[in-house]
Amino acid sequence: MWHQVASVLLAFLITANAVQLQHSISICCDVGAEYANEHSSCEAIDSEPVPDMGPMEDEDIQDCHVMMRSCCIKQLQRNMCFDGLFTRANIGSCDRVQGDSCGSIEKTCCECCELGIKAFHESAPCDGTDLGTECDFAFRDCCGRASSNNDMDECTLARENNHRLCSSKCVNLITSFVCECPVGYVLAAADNMTCIRDREEPANACDESPCEQRCQPNGSSYVCGCNDGYELQENGYSCLENNPPPSLGCLYASCDYACRSVDASSYECYCDTGYDLDSDGTTCIDIDECQEENVCPLHKRCQNYRGGFYCETTRCAEGEQFVFDESNNIQCRDVDECARGTHNCQDGFRCDNSPGSFRCTRISPCGTGYTVNSLTQQCRDIDECLQDTDDCPPEFYCQNTMGSYKCRPCRQGFKADSADGCTRDINECEEQADVCPRGQACVNTYGSYRCNPACPQGFQYSVIYRECRDINECALGTDDCQANQVCQNREGAYECGCRNGMEFNEVTRECDDINECETNTNNCRYNEQCHNTVGSFACQQRCQLNYRYVEEEGCVDVNECEQAQYPCFGNSQCVNVPGSYRCQQCPRGQIANRDTRRCEDVDECKYQGASCMGGCVNTFGSYMCTCPNGYELLNRFNCRDINECRRNIHNCSSQSACFDTRGGFKCKNIQCPQYYRKEINGDEVRCVKVTLCPNNDFNCVDDPVKLITYNKIALPSLTRELRQPLQLLRLQIGDLTVSQANGLRFVLTQGNELGLFSVTKDLNRDRLGNWFATGTLYLERAVTGPFETDLRLEMQLFSTTQENQLLSVTTAVFSIDVSPNSF
Repeated sequence: MWHQVASVLLAFLITANAVQLQHSISICCDVGAEYANEHSSCEAIDSEPVPDMGPMEDEDIQDCHVMMRSCCIKQLQRNMCFDGLFTRANIGSCDRVQGDSCGSIEKTCCECCELGIKAFHESAPCDGTDLGTECDFAFRDCCGRASSNNDMDECTLARENNHRLCSSKCVNLITSFVCECPVGYVLAAADNMTCIRDREEPANACDESPCEQRCQPNGSSYVCGCNDGYELQENGYSCLENNPPPSLGCLYASCDYACRSVDASSYECYCDTGYDLDSDGTTCIDIDECQEENVCPLHKRCQNYRGGFYCETTRCAEGEQFVFDESNNIQCRDVDECARGTHNCQDGFRCDNSPGSFRCTRISPCGTGYTVNSLTQQCRDIDECLQDTDDCPPEFYCQNTMGSYKCRPCRQGFKADSADGCTRDINECEEQADVCPRGQACVNTYGSYRCNPACPQGFQYSVIYRECRDINECALGTDDCQANQVCQNREGAYECGCRNGMEFNEVTRECDDINECETNTNNCRYNEQCHNTVGSFACQQRCQLNYRYVEEEGCVDVNECEQAQYPCFGNSQCVNVPGSYRCQQCPRGQIANRDTRRCEDVDECKYQGASCMGGCVNTFGSYMCTCPNGYELLNRFNCRDINECRRNIHNCSSQSACFDTRGGFKCKNIQCPQYYRKEINGDEVRCVKVTLCPNNDFNCVDDPVKLITYNKIALPSLTRELRQPLQLLRLQIGDLTVSQANGLRFVLTQGNELGLFSVTKDLNRDRLGNWFATGTLYLERAVTGPFETDLRLEMQLFSTTQENQLLSVTTAVFSIDVSPNSF
């Protein structure tokens, strides 16, 4: 069998240097993270080129792509987490996170941010929740931001004081709040607090009503109502609870809409207007009002929607009207405007009816409201509205018609303007003094007004806080302070004071300047001259700027670099120049010394020496990395072993084998035993037994060893203990029968006196069903160099039919050399 072994496959796992690996991971990871910030997906990152780090093998490029993909996904997750966090802290509830599945990162971070905000308001610590990295980050960030901004929960404060900021759902944000509506409703643009039905549904008078609980359309208006257990207040839209005896049952009830207490021991579920309670007593189902008779007036159709209905007017085309046929179905028929007299033909014209309309045929000259076109002799309408010859009152606007005009009433709250429309707001508060009841103040709004509780002078009513709050006249600019006075706001009032350097004149009632130079209240030095200015003064030196006055010498330059307060900051030194100074940046590799006030060389090896794989040598203004003998410098920082054997720079004889080691090489003069032939192929030496033994030489015939191979394994020093055995190589032998596979053994016979190595055996079958054996050599624990040993591994084949009969042996000798360096 051993004569049929084609080759022994050796795969060596060489431990990479930790520093070099860490450096590569950092660069590749940064590229992946940057890709995530520029793209919304990491699917195409494998097609991106790897960063330039010098010569790289295919395996190194593949490893870098793995790092880029991993860090891209991680950064993408961070970005998604920040989006969820930002939504909850600044926009609204986590229901706004669209297209998000349960447990995703954006949804998780949004909900954990909400927990952080709640933790701050409940005085809980912001340390974390131990619910995962992303959740902890969102929790701590939102809790910390709420704490640093001293966030106030407006929703809770309003609820505790029986106020309602929102008609539906109030969501507290950091430093603010927002109102949200259920599906099918939107916030009214007027206050961003009231929920109205979405315009996709039929509009009615209740859509923009201020009703707090219930609203019932009443023609073009509405009537507000309250749920059971509440009373309508005097303002006509607010509801106040009757405070029935509480029932603990409502705490655990599963009512579809709401629960109310019947007495102290029982409760019942109830539904909103337009819904009935189902037979289960908890579910609310829509009432189809259109199934009832005479719901809508004659000539209107009933249209049902969830929670209500509306009556739709049957419309015919212009010039038609609806009639009922014998089956009481609505039909549209032509209107004879001429016979009914509903046409607008003027005198001198004849009305001729046509399907869906009519036409006026002139039979006499133009009458009132027309003028004759001098060119065409055709009658042309006079636009009385455009010429401002109408007599419409202020609350009407002019609408031109053929031969005349009409005065149309403006909608309530507006009056006509000169642009043929009603856009001028009526100030009901000025024109109707008693529009509000006694004890309330009128506040004009666009197209309407509202009555707020009357506030004392200097206060105004706040809709949000529902109380009278101070008016800051100074901030609004409504004070009457003079230009040289300072407005100071007070509770309900303000005061006009004088600025610094000014004093109040009781006669003129104005602020006059104080002359600090005459009153000797300045702080000018002996070599400075005082000059008065409005509200202040200036000290002017007798000498130019940055010069000082010296008796008998005059003005001399001030050396700013020698003053107690050093004028330069950062990595710069002070250079004095006449009348000034300049801060000169220290050259690269030097740092400013505040004590000596000079630029001194930086010993980069103390701070950046860790980036050198080998040694570090400081130079003036820089540094350089060095490598031990047998290594060469790569990329300025990393050391790479020089393979003297491969480069043929060794001094081994032709009879010796060159074995490369970490930082050097060794010449192995291997002598093959008698009856063996030596073969040298690079760094591998083989002793192959001769095919034919001499006659009657039983030692040659009985020797079971057929092949001896010599190989090298070069390792760096391993300074840390191994978490698991380190695989050094694998030996694979194929084309085995079942008995041969079972009789094969891998045995370490020499060089393992310290128990550092172990070998295992695995049996497998290939795709053709043939057996092959794999022997794996392991390093059991860390070894610190220098260390060397010749490890002898025998592959012994025993007979499975005759116990302990050794059939053949293949020996592999490994020259293991551990370098004193960790690379």
